Amino acid sequence: MSLYIILFGMSYVLLAVGLFFLNLYLFEKITPFDVRNEIFKTQKKALGYIIRGQLLGQGIMMGMLIYFLGVAYDYVFSLDKYITSLVDIIVFGLTGIVLFQLSLYIFSKVMPFEKEIITENNESLGIIIEGFLIAMAIIISVSLYSY
Repeated sequence: MSLYIILFGMSYVLLAVGLFFLNLYLFEKITPFDVRNEIFKTQKKALGYIIRGQLLGQGIMMGMLIYFLGVAYDYVFSLDKYITSLVDIIVFGLTGIVLFQLSLYIFSKVMPFEKEIITENNESLGIIIEGFLIAMAIIISVSLYSY
């Protein structure tokens, strides 16, 4: 394995981690309450389940993104293919993030999200939303990235 393969592989990791943190940032901005305060000060378990769903969902999306769109190094390396794969990862990654956060936003408008999660600490709803986020991540990933 040559050094350039390791370096290019690390670029995929850095890009995926950057998209991962962008998704977390958007999650904090979309929610109608202070996520950090609710987790660290009031320790809402229901919100913890939702954040776990966010983290797992994002991990699934970023992993599938690299798996489906990254350059396979089984063949001769091509800089053109590598650059194309980076552009694809950015475009499809941002599209996936927008769809992922949009699905959570729509879900929060359909369900009494803030009242049930923050005020009443409804753990059952937190678990349902966690499952919803993981399912949406899989659906979005397969729909977008496996073309």
